[in-house]
Amino acid sequence: MYGDETISEEFIAITALFHDLCKCNFYKKGFRNVKDEQTGQWYKKEIYEVEDQYPSGHGEKSCFIVQHFMKLSWDEIYAIRWHMGGFDNAVRGGDFGMSNAYGKSKLAVMLHLADMTATYLKEN
Repeated sequence: MYGDETISEEFIAITALFHDLCKCNFYKKGFRNVKDEQTGQWYKKEIYEVEDQYPSGHGEKSCFIVQHFMKLSWDEIYAIRWHMGGFDNAVRGGDFGMSNAYGKSKLAVMLHLADMTATYLKEN
């Protein structure tokens, strides 16, 4: 599927479900000392810390993991790989891959917009 072809519900479901698969086993529980402003007492607060066991990029890692179990179409790869849009480190470094992928794949653009909508408009 490229360009003007119909985007199937299956493609939408696959990209929606698996675009953040890279977050599995990415965080670990830890503690941080925090000062209570009212009492001046310090206490340990449970937090989540990053422990990237497979450092290969955000969207890329999701694609790699999924493809151990199923074959992705190019549109699904573009959508999952570039769902972070301008927040992706490659884009901030001047890479043109996202622009090229968005030009080839409406699904990639749609997933990015859905991810931004969920993050900034739907979630608190």
